[in-house]
Amino acid sequence: NDAEDASKLLRCYPHGVAPGNFCRASMLQVVTARGLFDGRQVIVPGFAGDVEGDLYLFPNQEFYRSRDLSSSVRLLGNTELLKGKINSNVIVFGSFSLRAPDPSTLMKPVGAISLVHVRNGFNRGDDTL
Repeated sequence: NDAEDASKLLRCYPHGVAPGNFCRASMLQVVTARGLFDGRQVIVPGFAGDVEGDLYLFPNQEFYRSRDLSSSVRLLGNTELLKGKINSNVIVFGSFSLRAPDPSTLMKPVGAISLVHVRNGFNRGDDTL
């Protein structure tokens, strides 16, 4: 069964931020295998950015700068969790869905994550890594 084989690829485990299992994924995995994550709780690192008043998670800052929405995920739900974290690297926790509200632009994101928790990601500040 393809679905069983695919679910074996997922790294899912309980996490303290909400009940149930969360599947750890990269933005690249979410963009290329989005159907695998539909309806699942996910933990995804990326770059949070605002495009025309809507919030998105991008693979990195360059994708945000080029406004590549086709490689992004719309961020929904408790977006207050992103306060002070827009235009920075974050790790989002939430429920992924292939269905995202239509954006005001022509390009559509691959899906949406309804947020339950947000952490600061790894930000390269002044090259002191």
